Amino acid sequence: MTAVLLLKSPAEDLQQDPYQLELSARGFKPFFTPVLDTVFARQDELQNIIRAGPGSTFSGVTVTSARAAEAWKIAAQAVAAADPHLADASGWSCTPFYAVGDSTARALTALATVLPRPLAPNTSLILGAAESGTGEALAHYIVDEYRRRNDPHGLLELVGDKNKDTLPSILRAAGISSQRLQVYGTGPSRTFERDLAHTVLRIPEGDAVWIVLFAPSATQFSLPFLEKHFILPGLGHQSEVSEQDGRRPTRLATIGPTTATFLRDKLSLDIAVAAPKPDAIQLAAALAAYPAQQ
Repeated sequence: MTAVLLLKSPAEDLQQDPYQLELSARGFKPFFTPVLDTVFARQDELQNIIRAGPGSTFSGVTVTSARAAEAWKIAAQAVAAADPHLADASGWSCTPFYAVGDSTARALTALATVLPRPLAPNTSLILGAAESGTGEALAHYIVDEYRRRNDPHGLLELVGDKNKDTLPSILRAAGISSQRLQVYGTGPSRTFERDLAHTVLRIPEGDAVWIVLFAPSATQFSLPFLEKHFILPGLGHQSEVSEQDGRRPTRLATIGPTTATFLRDKLSLDIAVAAPKPDAIQLAAALAAYPAQQ
């Protein structure tokens, strides 16, 4: 059996987590250990925007991650609880929501089950996910959509604290305005060292191990703790290993070419597999194909 250690939080229902499903279907054993804690921010401002409705201000919403979708859910639930009648007239269900990657699209789709219909994205208007695994790819997709629709209005952009300016820069160059709102922030998990140690104990001796890295900042934080348990391939993290070292060999994988480039160039890590998109299907397929490429 090959274990896959994913440095991320699983879905609330583990049996519905796409990484759990896709990796298990290909014969891997997934283990989850979150590196970052999430704190939602600017909820009052987001609630005011939701309460006002898109009107003539916004003709679309860009959502960069599942955590941004969660921020929308929390704010929309607060709006609905405070004034159920206002929710009936909001009109967000007629507004396109542009998603970075399939996991974000799934999180947006799930909002229909927990929000009043006018405050939830219409599943037919959740766009760009299949074509857009990065912010840059989504920006080009939006530009094409706006040109096709000849849309004069701007976008609401829901982001976290680590987002780059690539998406709004491309939109501005195409004459599309956007209002960026940071709706969550992330910081190192205070329990990561303990959680990682518990996870390592659950991985059977003798199993091959993949570690999947999801973001540069999270990787930088996690490296000293990972090195206590694993031999990390790469020039910058190959300390001398003796027979008594006790650490386990591993291979490294990552999600998306941007993260892979950073980890190789800045941290000197040897990334064996880089999934082309931030998607469970792409990652599972890339890991499964790895032995055939050697």
